[in-house]
Amino acid sequence: MKGFRASTVETRQKDGTRELVRKEALAALILLVLASLLSAVADAPLEGPADPAAIPGGTIKAPWIFCGIQQMLHFISPVFAGFLLPLAALVLLGLIPFAQKISRLAAFVIFLSILSISILLTVWGYFR
Repeated sequence: MKGFRASTVETRQKDGTRELVRKEALAALILLVLASLLSAVADAPLEGPADPAAIPGGTIKAPWIFCGIQQMLHFISPVFAGFLLPLAALVLLGLIPFAQKISRLAAFVIFLSILSISILLTVWGYFR
């Protein structure tokens, strides 16, 4: 009986793994199709070709993905804004799955707070 139960558990684990891989592959395929449709329908918001003779006035903006870091550079030291705070956020996000004593709600709150701060800084820096 012991061997029968172990093989049943192993079969359930294999079926669960297969189902998880199937769901992840389907989600990746759906996102790929949506991104392809979006790129076919909407043009990228690019400006004209660069002109070395004309330097743009005002502030020079970073690509949108770095606008949050650029926005932090206006207020705090470059060491903190460009290196330590992004590193701390990545380490904190990376350690969430390994934390045994933290509840799922606390992990979700940590993730959501880092995500919302990143989005807020990026939008603020992009439209500044």
